[in-house]
Amino acid sequence: NMDWCRYLSKCPFVNEAAVIYHICDKSLLQAQMDSKGVYFPPTYVQDGFIHATRDPPGLLVVGNHFYKNLPGDWVCLEIDPTYLGCRCIYETPAPVGDKESHVKDPSTAAPLFPHIYGGLPRLAVTRTFEVVRGENGEFLSITGLC
Repeated sequence: NMDWCRYLSKCPFVNEAAVIYHICDKSLLQAQMDSKGVYFPPTYVQDGFIHATRDPPGLLVVGNHFYKNLPGDWVCLEIDPTYLGCRCIYETPAPVGDKESHVKDPSTAAPLFPHIYGGLPRLAVTRTFEVVRGENGEFLSITGLC
């Protein structure tokens, strides 16, 4: 039921229909979507949610801070929060796994970041974009976005 999905995904500080973005390892995403139809990042159990943003260029900073040393092809997912079927709450930046936030003082950070409290279903992913990485793993650009 779409009304129920909208209710579950209500975000208190923004337009509830605004798309959000998440970067992830393409092979992990494909494996989970193929087997379960839903994606959870490797740090989901530790973090309790999926990290996302409204600002695609900010994902390059995030990628270089948290994931530069992780190999593989990465993608950027455009997500429609109304199809999540779980809570999406805008909160201060948080660590990813054992690595501290990329924001020096998260308690004073603006903007807030959307945190998805559940798995990411295939239905919520509206588009995917290739993440361009350099020789040393740095995140350089997102094709078609930034």
